[in-house]
This record gives sequence, structure tokens and C-alpha cells, in this order.
Amino acid sequence: MKRALLLLLFLPLPSVPVTPPRLRAMTGSVDVRRLHPMVAAEEDEKPDAPMPTPGDLPVPADAIRSHAVEPVTSSDIVYSPPVTLQSFAALDDDNSVSPPDTNGAVGPAHVVTVLNMAIRIQDRSGTVLRTVSIRDFFESVRKSGIVADPHIVFDARANRWLICAVTLQLSPLHAGSAVLFGISRTGDPTLGWDLDRLDAPEADRWLDFPQLGYDDASIVISANLYALSDNKFVRATVFVIDRADPTGVYTRLDHATDGGGSLSPTVSLDAGNRTFLVQTWNGNLENSGYVRLYSVTAAGIVPIAFAQTTTTWALVGSKDDFAPQLGRSEKIDTGDSRMTSAVLRNGNIWAAHTIFVPAAAPVRSAVSWWRLAPDGGIVARGTIEDLSSTFYYARGSIAVNRNGAALIGCSRFSAGTHPSAVYTFVGAGAPQPVVFKEGESSFVKPGGIVPNRWGDYSAACVDPTNDLDFWTIQEYAATPEPAFNRWGTWWARVAAPTILTAPPRRRAVR
Repeated sequence: MKRALLLLLFLPLPSVPVTPPRLRAMTGSVDVRRLHPMVAAEEDEKPDAPMPTPGDLPVPADAIRSHAVEPVTSSDIVYSPPVTLQSFAALDDDNSVSPPDTNGAVGPAHVVTVLNMAIRIQDRSGTVLRTVSIRDFFESVRKSGIVADPHIVFDARANRWLICAVTLQLSPLHAGSAVLFGISRTGDPTLGWDLDRLDAPEADRWLDFPQLGYDDASIVISANLYALSDNKFVRATVFVIDRADPTGVYTRLDHATDGGGSLSPTVSLDAGNRTFLVQTWNGNLENSGYVRLYSVTAAGIVPIAFAQTTTTWALVGSKDDFAPQLGRSEKIDTGDSRMTSAVLRNGNIWAAHTIFVPAAAPVRSAVSWWRLAPDGGIVARGTIEDLSSTFYYARGSIAVNRNGAALIGCSRFSAGTHPSAVYTFVGAGAPQPVVFKEGESSFVKPGGIVPNRWGDYSAACVDPTNDLDFWTIQEYAATPEPAFNRWGTWWARVAAPTILTAPPRRRAVR
């Protein structure tokens, strides 16, 4: 019986053929230059908090597991001290949308910020070139729904920008749901974009929490699927879009109904046709924590292995807001431990997510990072955390340059500071986070399911002009207006570190 179970567990999950869009009506385009500059959003919108997905799932007894040699604290690389080359404002809160769900990307000549509120295009010195509402950007394909949870990346090998978001109607709630997708026609994001709409696979389902990855053959968008009747989790689903015909043929791969959700696809900085999916599986099972690695193939979503570590974590910090702040008794939502960032670089999969520790009774949040071999073996892993529980870290994103140096950007909270934007290199010894944008005030802005939402994403990427420097966009608490508290978003460019001590070559332990 166990042998049969194991075979079933590692068989490719079925793909679902989809009618080519030449037979579908909903395709569109946009020229950002022809859109009116955004003054304010169309109406007051407060996107829901990410819907929960099944957590702390069982690991089958016969499953393939990879183990870290403990303790694994870093990649053992010693870097020169970090240097912030420049920083500037991205987009500020106008009190029309909360939270921002911060995301962005950088190209050879442009910096693009995408939020629930708007898309802003700047040059690399921070000069604003264009700001349009995200609704207007996706107008030709969104129908009548709101647009939320945007993600954008710049694909340097193809010299194209890729963007995605979800849309759904507010009345009836969550109906008409779809993933919206766009690809720029050139490397200039102010020019034409081709847009498409990928509807929820069933009319009585809606899509949430999209994540975007790519390789040289495909663009991969994952999302979680919920029932319209009761908002219960159904399964994860993955849309695989053909790079040769990006508004043409695509495939939908449905994950197992008992396989959890929030599959984070890799942004493939390596040339080739491989995309992996990384998923938080169980933070504390018999004194181990697990993430799960898959590959995306034409046959389906193929499980590879469970990566196992003796570091454990809780799924959430508490049922209420968790992180402290200066000046107010109200705390700030730091979300849950789902995977939020994954990169394929130099043959390894790097990933990051928020964790809550200690697992039995969390007293702080931290950012956990992983470096996995393609077979699921753990090459290295570690956490960005303050063992004194003074500082809380959350909403981490990871970038890796051509030399294998890695940077994590995230938010930082404490009872003695305002919510701030930080970054740190992943190296030997305890990470030394750099505050590149100090919080300016306390932050209390009720909205959605969680009372004091901070937002669900951030972004870090490598500079495409040299493939060495880093950029990151993070959220901070901005100076309030008389009538409301404000979030803000801020960019930093960070010099590539000099490697002072390189690690000995070692194999992942299985």
C-alpha cells in the first residue's frame, strides 16, 4: 500500500487543455502614453487580505526528503559592507486603496512600481515619467472588476516586461474572477503592451494571490482558487503561457486538492526552459520545518522533494495584528508564512518567506530564506531575525546576482521605531539589515479582514545593466495627512558587494 501511495504522490498532476485565445474574445492592448495621468483612484477600494490556504500539512512517510546540515546559517560568503547607491520615492498613499501590495521591477532605462492603486514609470534617477491607475492599464480586459495583487518583472534576456494581477467584481462579491496578464512589446514600458484575461477555471470559483515567474519558453502564473459560495479553498492552479505566442495558446495545470496552495514560481535568471515552484508545507512537524519543491512540465506539476530543516516556525504570529510600532498601541499585520519570492540562479533555487518564531508561541516574525538544488537538496538556508525580539522582519523578497551574492529586502517593525524599509545581504554570520527608508510616523489604517493591514508583497531584483547591483522596493509608514495615516513605498539601489571570503564548494545533503 505504501509503494502505491508513493507512486501516486510523485506522478505528474494532470494538465487541463485550454481553448486557444484566437477563439476567445477577451484580448486587449494598452499604450501607456495615451492613458490619462492618474489623479486619484476611481473609488475607495480595500482589497481583501489573502485568503487562507491549508497549512501544516502532513508529510507522507515514504516521501523524498532532503536535509540541511544543521545549523545552516548562511551561504558562508563574507561580503564587503553594503553601500546604498541611490534611493527615491516610488508611490505614495492617496487614501484611495489600502494596502498597496508593493511590487516593482527595474529595466535598463526604467523603474516600474505596481500597486493596487496604480502603475508608476520612472527613469532610473527617480524622475516620474507616467502614473496611471491599474484599472486604466488593464481596462481592455478587466471587464467591470477591481484589479488587485499586481506583480511585475523585467526579463532581461527577452528585453520585455511581464505583469499580472487578479480581477473580480465587488457585487456579487468575488464573481467574474480572472488573472490579468500583460507583456510589453518592447523594452520601453511606456509604449505598447499586449494584454490577456485568463478566467477562473469554473464559474463558481474565484482566484486569489497570483505570483509570477518565467523561463525562456514559458511565463508561469500561479494562483489560489476558492469557492464562490463559501470562500473555502479548493486548490491551487497554474497558468503556463507560451512565450512564442504570449496572447495565444496557454495551458492550465491544476494542483492536487490536498496539495495546499501558494506555489511560488521561479523568476529564471538562468537561460533555459525550467521553472520550479516552491511552497511552504509545514512549519513544525515533529520538530522539523518543511518546504516543498516542484517542477513545471508539459505533463503537469511534478513534485520533486520536501526540504527539511530543524528550524521550525508557526503558520501565523497570532489571529490578530502582530508587529509592534512606536507611538501607538495598535499592532501591524504581518500576514502568514506562505512562500512569496523565488529565483532560479546559477542552477539553484532561492526562495524567501515570513516565519513566526518560536513555533510553539511566536514572539517575533522573521524572514526565512532557502537555497535549494534542483533535486530539492538544501545547499544553504538561514533567517533574517533579531533573537532579542526587539525587531520584527516580514514581507521579504530575494534577488541573486551573477556572482551568487543574494540580497533580501523586507519591512522592519519594533516598539521603538516606526515601520521602516530595510535590506540585507545573505552572508556569513548574523545579517546586518540596512534601513534605507526610515518610517516617518505610526500607522493605523483599518481595512479588509485584518484590522491593520500592511500589504502582502515586496520586490527585489538584479540590475539588468550589469547583473551585479541590486534594487529593492519596500513599504514604510509615511507622514500622515490630517485625516488619515499613510503608507509609502521607496526604491533603493545597492552596490554589488565584493566577496571577501568565498565558501568551499559543497554538495547538498540528501
